[in-house]
Amino acid sequence: MDARVTAAGVPTDPFADEPLRCAIDVSSLLAPPAEQFDFYRSWFTGVAEIQLLRAEHSAFPARHQVWQLGDLALSSIEIPGAGYEIQWEHRRRPLLDHWMLSVPFSRCAGGEMISRRPRMRCLALPDVGVSNDDLFITLFLPRT
Repeated sequence: MDARVTAAGVPTDPFADEPLRCAIDVSSLLAPPAEQFDFYRSWFTGVAEIQLLRAEHSAFPARHQVWQLGDLALSSIEIPGAGYEIQWEHRRRPLLDHWMLSVPFSRCAGGEMISRRPRMRCLALPDVGVSNDDLFITLFLPRT
């Protein structure tokens, strides 16, 4: 995919000449099965506290990808949804205070991903939630 921007009279974005590249691509499969959830939760240190409330298996296969889009970031987090319940809570003084526009997806019995209601929240404000979704697509927007 090419993220080039061209428009007459519009200043060129510093990232316009760069193809869209994944800045972060990490998988919990790099860790042994019993350590995969702890590895996953370490990705959010400084932003949120993640707890596993219910797990069907000891393994926790997860993948997190992030693309930098100028001042914005687009994130995809794939986690095992069915049989797992995760609680997350924003830290009191997070490293980031960005706005997050997040769309959760759940896998139905036929394997198809169904989007659920989008949610907008700020990482700097208190927030607690519980989820058993399979995928989150999130756009991070700086508050400044």
